Amino acid sequence: MNGEEVDQYSGYPHSIFNYIAAFIWHDNHHKQQIDRFLKEKSTESKERNNNF
Repeated sequence: MNGEEVDQYSGYPHSIFNYIAAFIWHDNHHKQQIDRFLKEKSTESKERNNNF
């Protein structure tokens, strides 16, 4: 990729498998961020509703 034979971050050769595996990991990383954000907002909303 981009003229490089080895991924500079993992040290492994570029391949479709490694590309997809890294993409899936990164996608799950963002999914976890979104899940935590939504859980925090849900908790805040419940606390606000309990105060009324």
